[in-house]
Amino acid sequence: MRELEQLSDVMKANVLILLGYAALTPSCVWDRRTNTFFLPLTTFLIMPSLTDIPTVSLAIQQAVAPVFLLTGIGSILGVLTNRLGRAVDRSRRLSEITAERMRNSSQSEMLNLAKRTRWIRRAITLCTLSALCVCLSIAALFMAVQLRFDLSGAVSLLFIAAMLALIAGLLCFLREIVLATRAA
Repeated sequence: MRELEQLSDVMKANVLILLGYAALTPSCVWDRRTNTFFLPLTTFLIMPSLTDIPTVSLAIQQAVAPVFLLTGIGSILGVLTNRLGRAVDRSRRLSEITAERMRNSSQSEMLNLAKRTRWIRRAITLCTLSALCVCLSIAALFMAVQLRFDLSGAVSLLFIAAMLALIAGLLCFLREIVLATRAA
């Protein structure tokens, strides 16, 4: 330990860290020629740092809320696709009616179904875009943890974009509901 007294404070800290790490890992090697410890590259590739575990755990905890949001968006998409299917089926049935049998009410219903179909397609597109932005924000969150790079701005922007797309999709869905109830 006399050698430690001659080193600077920074070097002492590094040596003590290495000594502590050497006690934790059997792969730390003492080089007698240079009187230093060294860690083979495989040590860093095989053994993750003990400080990474809480970081990854925190990232998983932060990703739980967006995953629940994805579940909700998936449910909304299920409702939207069912409504689209019903509108398409109804318009097919109406189109089978010959021109002479079609009344004014049937023609107005066909126009209403075409409008409803457009609004539903917009809602599906926007909700799908929202889900995609949520997935990208979760991926960016985990990439930031793994790469030790600050992607908080990108995660925030993606999440805001997801919320805006979801809001717009729900407004399109609301417009389709209004069209459907007016026709009834």
